[in-house]
Amino acid sequence: VACIGPAGEKLSRIACILADSSDRRGGAFGRGGFGAVMGSKNLKGILVYGTRDVELADLDRLREYLKERMKQLKEATRNLTMYGTLRYTKLLYELGAYPIMNFTRTSVEEGLIEKLSAEAMRDEYLVRDVACYRCPIACGKVLSVRSGRWSGYKTKVEYETLWSFGPQCGVFEYNVVITANALAEEYGLDAMSAGYTIGFAMELYEKGIIDSEFTGGLDLRFGNGEAEIELLKLMGKRRGLGEIFADGAYRASERIGKNSIKYVMHVKKQEFAAYEPRAFYGIGLSYATSSRGACHNVGGWTIRDELLKPKLDRFAVKGKGRLVKSIQDVRAYIDSLALCTIPRRLLGLTDDPDPAIVNYVTGVEFSGKELIIAGERVYNLERLILNREGITRKNDSLPERILYEPLPDGLAKGHRITPEMFNQMLDEYYEVRGWNSEGVVTKEKMRELNIP
Repeated sequence: VACIGPAGEKLSRIACILADSSDRRGGAFGRGGFGAVMGSKNLKGILVYGTRDVELADLDRLREYLKERMKQLKEATRNLTMYGTLRYTKLLYELGAYPIMNFTRTSVEEGLIEKLSAEAMRDEYLVRDVACYRCPIACGKVLSVRSGRWSGYKTKVEYETLWSFGPQCGVFEYNVVITANALAEEYGLDAMSAGYTIGFAMELYEKGIIDSEFTGGLDLRFGNGEAEIELLKLMGKRRGLGEIFADGAYRASERIGKNSIKYVMHVKKQEFAAYEPRAFYGIGLSYATSSRGACHNVGGWTIRDELLKPKLDRFAVKGKGRLVKSIQDVRAYIDSLALCTIPRRLLGLTDDPDPAIVNYVTGVEFSGKELIIAGERVYNLERLILNREGITRKNDSLPERILYEPLPDGLAKGHRITPEMFNQMLDEYYEVRGWNSEGVVTKEKMRELNIP
């Protein structure tokens, strides 16, 4: 079942489509407002039920291949099985790359971040581990509020949503995060954009750009979990104050005015994910060049190459264009295979692919190079659509805060991506992509990739 909630019916630009959410095993078509697309068509949901077997080209060789790798896969992903993506919270925080309170800081007083640790999650809030169909990793963590006014709320929480409803809003309580995440699911709101937007509203309130008269008496200070949940409900219902914020932070700033746009951390009107670009510059370029606005997935998850197992210095400028392009092309062919990115490396699907598993499934004899080219073709097709809609270099940009305000604390204290640095990275990116200096796909690149 893929369906929308009230937010999609009311055409919220940050509404999502929930897939098989009733047992918390499913996920969401979360970003980009797909819920509003369905809502605009008066389409509530789609039900698909299959009865035939899945046909595979070479089942015996596929079984043998997977048998060899399953033990390795389970061993390599043991931490993800135990803690899910929530394990990245403390890690990114300790690296000074975890944004807090709308990207105004990266550290808080001692003990606060521990309240949101993966260990605390497993000890106090975990209901069960869940896995996607036949996956041995089971990185999904269903959490529950066990006591207090929100007792009984239950939902699957990920790294990004823990951040958006937690530290982005100055909140360091699992009970608030779980409740907000469950409500976002009920209303059909993208939890990343919804939580980000509430944190943005909180900064405006603290700066006096909006006041209690504007909010109808809602005390939107950072850390006020009750106010966060109340605003989320209003957004889901598109009622009162929620009407202003129901389309995300960018469009809220257009309605509010007062130069509030400078406090929106977005690219192409889509809100940032839970990574601080001033702490590792490649992710800033990923946000800027992502086909769907500030997205760490489509744009390129540079965390591994800049922070976890560094290939490049996190504050280097040179080489980041090539790095981001490579990660984007890999991600594009992985997404085309309908595979999760977590197990792909142990299935040989990297930037130097072993295409064996693809060939056993499809019966087509792909080479590793052909998979990379397929990914590059996907990214260029997406860019051609964007170019057709008027998206060029002027849209591949970063907010003022990232370009002009140095980080005030943490391991990356004093760092920012200056306009000169950013343009240098963008020039390199366009060059390795084979696009022109305005970010437009060239006829030569189209011929090279056999795009009509």
